[in-house]
Amino acid sequence: MSLFKIPVSVAKRIEKLQRNFLWGGVGDDIKIPLVSWNKVCTPFTQGGLGVRDLFVFNKALLGKWLWRFGVEVSKFWRWVLAAKYGVTGGGWCTRPVRGSHGCSLWKGIMANWDVFQRYIVFEVGKGDKVRFWHDKWCGDRSLKDDFPHLFECSRDREAFIDSLFSHPNGVETREWQLQFVRNFNDWEVDMVAAFFNLIHSKSPVHESDDVIKWSLKKNGTFDIRSFYQAIRGSVSNGFPGKEFGELRCSGENVAHLLLHCLVARELWSYVFRRFGVDWVIRDPSWIIWLVGGTGLASMIRMFGTSPCLHDVVLMKGEKQSYF
Repeated sequence: MSLFKIPVSVAKRIEKLQRNFLWGGVGDDIKIPLVSWNKVCTPFTQGGLGVRDLFVFNKALLGKWLWRFGVEVSKFWRWVLAAKYGVTGGGWCTRPVRGSHGCSLWKGIMANWDVFQRYIVFEVGKGDKVRFWHDKWCGDRSLKDDFPHLFECSRDREAFIDSLFSHPNGVETREWQLQFVRNFNDWEVDMVAAFFNLIHSKSPVHESDDVIKWSLKKNGTFDIRSFYQAIRGSVSNGFPGKEFGELRCSGENVAHLLLHCLVARELWSYVFRRFGVDWVIRDPSWIIWLVGGTGLASMIRMFGTSPCLHDVVLMKGEKQSYF
């Protein structure tokens, strides 16, 4: 699975064995599936069992070879593929493998390129291998996608970054030399200014080799697990609580919920006043002590009101932000 594209019939056969084992166990009894297989393949953090989807996992494994083609420029196997199919896009991948007689091995790997390239970015050095408009080097999106209007007006839509630099004051200095098919209107000035501010802030400082980076990992190195999660659309930060900011108050408890919050306090005060009780309650267990002198009948009547009062407190809390 890490080198060849898995045949559909083989993948379905393996998944059938997995399903039969999961729902039927080791016996021969056929049991009804309780949830869909797609749900079973969902990660633990999203309520699934974390079983790997074979089709997706196979694509993630093959993505490793697309990554290695871009970074292992001196390897003999890469030279062979580049000579056979040619390279495109700055040499980060081969040209598409076409025809029914193409090598099935590399043809199956290249079939994932459109998905793979969504998650690669470039660190620009010399700029001779990174396309100015099409490659992602100014952020998570290409300049073509961020400024489609300027892309349509450009004279150099397929240019590489190094071809758009000039050296007016010597070798050490580089300035952008972009050409457009027309002058811009007044209503386009803000857009043009934002465009030039962006590319000036991302201008390469050192003329080193261009480097490919994996955007799903902080260290920029390709990772099969992150690619698998990205293909399934299940990239997660783990427990959902991490997505919320720091709370501005202490944790909730029963005493605050039913006694000390603003709404509950007003309701309890009203009830106690009706029965002639003065109260300052610090713990729910003190209620018995406070009403001890009111008589059994009054205590029964007062606490007969409590279930209804609790319901009012909870319903009120759902509508307001006191809890």
